[in-house]
Amino acid sequence: MSRGVVVRKDDGTFDYAYAVATSAERISQNVVDLLDIGGSGGGSSRSLIAKVTSDYTMIPENRIILCDCSTSNITVTLPLLDDGIRSYMAMVKKIDDSANKVTIINPAGTIDSYPTKEILFKNTSLALVSLDNDFYIV
Repeated sequence: MSRGVVVRKDDGTFDYAYAVATSAERISQNVVDLLDIGGSGGGSSRSLIAKVTSDYTMIPENRIILCDCSTSNITVTLPLLDDGIRSYMAMVKKIDDSANKVTIINPAGTIDSYPTKEILFKNTSLALVSLDNDFYIV
């Protein structure tokens, strides 16, 4: 299995690039999806960045969740880490200026010793890392 990224070129078209690339800056600015390419040449897309407007349960492939709470509160459930995954990093950000909130929950443990964390204000983000079942804000 090869691992790479789909990048958006300056002309608006998309191209596939391996994770080891000569232009790391271009890839980091234009990452669209993280892909696992199977031996048959087919692949399944797993969203690296997700923009959500309702409750969302993360999967291990998700890394950045942008929350638009303009119509309601949003609950983001952190992924269950299994299959030998001991550590994980993700970011959750509120991108609207409504009075609604983002609630982040960890179904398998805590977040900085609390069962949940909330984001109340626009452009506030939490960077989260895990070790085993507990998440920590960094």
